[in-house]
Amino acid sequence: MMMKILKAYGVPPNLLRAIETMYAGTRARVVTPDGNSEEFDILAGEGHQWTRAGSWPHPNTRRYPTVVLTDLDYAECAKVGLWLNAKKTEVITYNIPSEHPPLITTGGVALNEVKNFKYLGSWVNSTEQDLKVRKALAWRALNGMASVWSSSLPRRIKLSFFYATVESVLLYGSECWTLKPTLQKSLDGCYTRMLRAVLKISKSEHVTNKNLYEGTPRVSEKIAARRMRLAGHCLRHRELPASELVLWEPTHGRRSRGRPTLTYVDVLKKDAGAQSTDELARCMENRDDWRRRWRARLRTT
Repeated sequence: MMMKILKAYGVPPNLLRAIETMYAGTRARVVTPDGNSEEFDILAGEGHQWTRAGSWPHPNTRRYPTVVLTDLDYAECAKVGLWLNAKKTEVITYNIPSEHPPLITTGGVALNEVKNFKYLGSWVNSTEQDLKVRKALAWRALNGMASVWSSSLPRRIKLSFFYATVESVLLYGSECWTLKPTLQKSLDGCYTRMLRAVLKISKSEHVTNKNLYEGTPRVSEKIAARRMRLAGHCLRHRELPASELVLWEPTHGRRSRGRPTLTYVDVLKKDAGAQSTDELARCMENRDDWRRRWRARLRTT
């Protein structure tokens, strides 16, 4: 299927042959805390499955059933002169003891393990870190358009520029954020200050936030709607690997003291007003009901 798609997009035949060679006859296995999986063939463009016993650190039992992940793509690129630089490659591990053996490449190089890194423009391990970066970038974009905000353009035009530039920078990747109440309050406050800067409204003018927004939903509500739209889309498309993972809840064994970590599923349940993951899944399966729920987040009073 992948080769047909590439051909339809006009990829030259010599490149198609090189890509086919990368996948021809390759085999792989997955390394997990419970041991290595069985070897499996790599078939480009098709879904693959590998199984590990239970949710680490628990064995395969009725309470902790076998976990199956699909569509884990892998290819031996060295056959056509392509490879990853192992010394520049970084990895993050979850639910694995800190004293675990390092991940070693086939060339014997130990991969550098880190706590966080940037992937596709977002910091993957911490919403708080990613949000901090997003705010800084959004303010930079806003300050770079000072001449637009100080112009005599109508409010409607200025806000259109703001949504297309500053807001899009601020909310990049927000569909995957897990916002605690403190982060949500901080983000809404930041967005309010940005609107005042765009519309040239100082605090001394005593303009209320209701008049400032004029029917525009809070940015935290926009994020909730985005998050719900993406999650519902992923769940209903069973052909996508994300369909099996969007409502996955990790097993951490014995819970540590203090308030438990807020997960993506926890936030989705709060967004939708669902009491359980099963109820959340049923709501998401119903496209019309789910659309009604995320659109309700964008309504203002």
